[in-house]
Amino acid sequence: MAKRKRKYRERQDFNNGIQPTPERAKHNGGIVMEVRDSNEEDSVRIVGPRARYESLIDRWLDEGKLGRHQQAGKRHDMAIWLRELHANTHPSEVQDFTGAGGGNGEMSDAQAWNFECYKDSMMDMGQDACAVVAVVCEDQERKVEPVLRGLDRLIERRGI
Repeated sequence: MAKRKRKYRERQDFNNGIQPTPERAKHNGGIVMEVRDSNEEDSVRIVGPRARYESLIDRWLDEGKLGRHQQAGKRHDMAIWLRELHANTHPSEVQDFTGAGGGNGEMSDAQAWNFECYKDSMMDMGQDACAVVAVVCEDQERKVEPVLRGLDRLIERRGI
């Protein structure tokens, strides 16, 4: 008996071949496979691994440690804002204010504003600032209560 040809082609998933090491797969909540690209008919998809959580604060949001519903969303938004501000005010060892092409080493107006805003944010959080920075910006585990207090103070002052 001859095989019958399929009328419709089934979807095929192709892995891009890049796999994390078993050790890396245990970090940031594990690995999930996501679609990276597909053709127009969506019959062929390219999938690849991605970390489940980008940061510790994302994991805390998923675990419910940031509170419920709207309160958790506000705290998470403030944490992401602070994380970006921290990244803008703390250049890596490779990057400095002189830039790749040299320069006079002076900060731009935007960099100066970022530093002023970061300093004010640290003052607003008071004694909880160290815990907030450790969790939000450096992905280090700390007690939940001081982090929530610090984020709530920032929300009050910054008006999110």
